[in-house]
Amino acid sequence: MFSGLIEEIRAKIRLSIASLIWGGIAAAAGVAGLLFLSVGGFLWLSQRYDPITACLVLGIAYVLLAAIALTVVASVRNRRPKAAPPPVAQSQWWADPVAIVTALQLVRAIGIARLLPIAVLGAVVAGFAMERSKLEAQEPAE
Repeated sequence: MFSGLIEEIRAKIRLSIASLIWGGIAAAAGVAGLLFLSVGGFLWLSQRYDPITACLVLGIAYVLLAAIALTVVASVRNRRPKAAPPPVAQSQWWADPVAIVTALQLVRAIGIARLLPIAVLGAVVAGFAMERSKLEAQEPAE
């Protein structure tokens, strides 16, 4: 019953761990590449100009890069998510007198002792189904 759900959770955990590991490797390689490019740029600029000018040029380039990154972060944080449309008013089945009378007749016919375990099992299954549908609705389409 729960094996499919457990396998889905395991697959998501494996994917998250793999993404974290490969993202860390990519970040480390990017930092190392930036370091070597900075050293190479500094050496080239210091041969072409003097070392102080090379330091100033690289410093200005990094401050400019940081300012661009902060601007992007600020614009992303200021975005407002699209408002969800208001829910459509639906009549609830438990407010219908016919449904209530039918449910009471069903309880009398079957008996509360037999119906209680079935109702609990149905509530658990409905809870899992609602949680799963919420998670699927929240995941972006890839």
